[in-house]
Amino acid sequence: MFGNNRVVWKEGMFLQPQHFQQAERGMLQAFNARLAAHFPYSHGFTECVVSTDALLGGTVAVTRAAGVMPDGTPFDIPGDALVPDARPFEERFAPQQQSLAVFLALPLLVEGRGNVRAEADRGADASRMRSRTITVTDEVLGAQKKDIEVGELHFAVLFEGESRDNYTTLPLARLARDQAGQIRLDDSFVPPLLHVGASLYLMNEMRSLLEILLAKNASLSQGRRQRASGLAEFGGAEETAFRLLQTINTFTPLLNHCHVAPAVHPFELFSLMTQFGGALCTFSSEVSIRQLPRYDHTAFGDVFAAFSRIIRTVMGADLASASVPVPIEETGPATYVGTVPDQRLLDAAKFYFGVSAAVPEKELVVGTLQRIKMCSRDRLELLIPSAMPGLPLIHTSRPPEALSTKPGYVYFTLDQGNDFWQGIRSSGTIAFYFPNSYPDLKMELLALRE
Repeated sequence: MFGNNRVVWKEGMFLQPQHFQQAERGMLQAFNARLAAHFPYSHGFTECVVSTDALLGGTVAVTRAAGVMPDGTPFDIPGDALVPDARPFEERFAPQQQSLAVFLALPLLVEGRGNVRAEADRGADASRMRSRTITVTDEVLGAQKKDIEVGELHFAVLFEGESRDNYTTLPLARLARDQAGQIRLDDSFVPPLLHVGASLYLMNEMRSLLEILLAKNASLSQGRRQRASGLAEFGGAEETAFRLLQTINTFTPLLNHCHVAPAVHPFELFSLMTQFGGALCTFSSEVSIRQLPRYDHTAFGDVFAAFSRIIRTVMGADLASASVPVPIEETGPATYVGTVPDQRLLDAAKFYFGVSAAVPEKELVVGTLQRIKMCSRDRLELLIPSAMPGLPLIHTSRPPEALSTKPGYVYFTLDQGNDFWQGIRSSGTIAFYFPNSYPDLKMELLALRE
């Protein structure tokens, strides 16, 4: 291998091409060493596309690739580097094999060997570059043109089991055999990356996790109490739900940033996922910080999959709010029916009726108690014309903290010791008749787990 020591420039020396070659190697080595000392994961793809059409024909062909090789060489295929020749994989993929690794390879500079070949020389040698002639305009005067010889990087595709000596390589893809025996690209394989957006698998996984987190956010947010100031609060019995919602709201925007700004480095995403995963371990006995993976630049797909499992486990845990809304449907003039979503609540929860209108609170409380008639759905038609009041309601001036109350509402406790409650309990429905002329009337039924 060539040395990278600096050239000693001095007056009167006879300049040779080797002087400039050595000087260039010295500068590149110093740059790469400084970069590696600051950030060791500075190699990988910023873009990587393997032709699926060529795969159907039995060959591996690189359509486009860009990034930095492990030796510090930047590349852009087909921008400033030659597209590597497509290679058939049949002979390398034995029938008993389930997968085959594919590498993008660039020959290293080797002392004592020609490292540049002419453009016309298409031999299958391991030269690092191919030379070709281009016309360059003088950038100072913008007029004079000269033909100069430049070198284009000469990449190759190598398969698992082939020698990679004297090459700098990046894992490019993984071929997999499906249940039907067909060869396809393993979509879950993630090569070393400089940008997470270079992997469609990572982008899809992040989008899926964001959908799960937003759904959990919506579910937990329903359990919040609303105060007149516009602020939300949880009851003391719901601290776990509050803490989980706080964690989700902290990290979801950061994960969304990584998804919409895909030039993020995988290590930055790893740092975010480590903090998020560690925080989530607080909420589940099924996961622990010992399960958090270490960073692996060459297998980041496996690392991200481990974080994904932790997030999905915690998001799937039952952290239901103590306060459960009962949907109300208007079935006729002044007639409403609420269907209890979980029949177990009828034995294990207290029920509350909330009402809001643009009238004074005292008038709303008195008017509600005087006018409403509540019972099971099947008995409502008989109850409406009768003189019976139905299920008693008791005004509650200070609802329990765990109840998800809203500002401007007054709340009533349903008397569950009354005979009408037995009908409600049997039918799973809470029906009521509430004739009124209140402006901006809003109503809700809530079940509070005991």
